[in-house]
Amino acid sequence: MIEVMPESQGNVIGVKFSGKITTREYEETIIPRVEAILKEHGKVGFMYVVDEGFQGVEAGAMWDDTKFGLKHRHDFDKLALVGGAKWMEWLTKLCARLISGETRTFPLEQLPEAWVWLKAYDRLAAADDSDQIAHKEKIKAILVAYLRGRLNQGRTRGSAPTDAIIMAGTEASPPENQGAEDRLSPALPVPP
Repeated sequence: MIEVMPESQGNVIGVKFSGKITTREYEETIIPRVEAILKEHGKVGFMYVVDEGFQGVEAGAMWDDTKFGLKHRHDFDKLALVGGAKWMEWLTKLCARLISGETRTFPLEQLPEAWVWLKAYDRLAAADDSDQIAHKEKIKAILVAYLRGRLNQGRTRGSAPTDAIIMAGTEASPPENQGAEDRLSPALPVPP
């Protein structure tokens, strides 16, 4: 049986495995929920919790899990396994090599710690996007100023302006009313 855990919220989902997991159950419970999270949030934090009553997974469900995981290998921010046999821990560590997100295993008694670890992403994802954009713009401005200074070192007035190089790939452009001589810093020798 697959049970979606009540702590699941936002882009974080935890599922509890008990008994025998069927292919149909996997296809009807996990896949649609994870796809809905990905559609809404772009990334997912996912946790398997395997209780003591777990009796295994049908081969079709394991195959579906493998295909789904590979299809969405860049969409998992975090993947956790809580409990389970040693072979499941080994499979989770193998998945770590195939997905771009973090993976971690926890013993069953550390379920609360696993939720804390998994939901740490949820808090970051819920951060205000405008703050993140403003932060990126500040970093970009600092980098552009630094590069402009480094590229302009050693250039003589009247040499090719570096603004075109610096501004490539950005939406910004040098001021129209400013000549190359005004944009360049005083010359310093540049080694050949």
